Amino acid sequence: MRTIVAAAFFVSCAGPAAERPRPREAAATAPATAPASAPSVSGALARAEVDSVLDAGIPRFLSSVDTSPAMADGRFLGFRVLSFTQGDARFSAGPVLRGDVVVAVNGLPIERPEHLFRIWQELRVASSLSVDVLRGGQPRRMTWAIE
Repeated sequence: MRTIVAAAFFVSCAGPAAERPRPREAAATAPATAPASAPSVSGALARAEVDSVLDAGIPRFLSSVDTSPAMADGRFLGFRVLSFTQGDARFSAGPVLRGDVVVAVNGLPIERPEHLFRIWQELRVASSLSVDVLRGGQPRRMTWAIE
């Protein structure tokens, strides 16, 4: 069900992050969204680059990432990033890293395919992109202005 995390990786495709921490295995007990005090990354994405990814479509985008459901005590947490397209430099240093568990995009859950489609549509007019992940069991929010 890797289709759910697609929007979370715009940031890797479209621009650099302000901070690039090392990947760590995400623990399965953290909350589903990042609180205001969670470490964050911020930056900007060009509208033309976001639109280019959207125009290429979900299947094309998904060919660059592999995920699996992350569970804790029988409860769905999000999707753990397993790997990116081998040799693709856009994904080698983050901001979304291998081992991260993506739990929400623009405040929306990512449990079902219809969530991805809603996020994909909303990104056409969104002024920002935020991605909530668990990294090393700690919530982290990444936010980018879409300019």
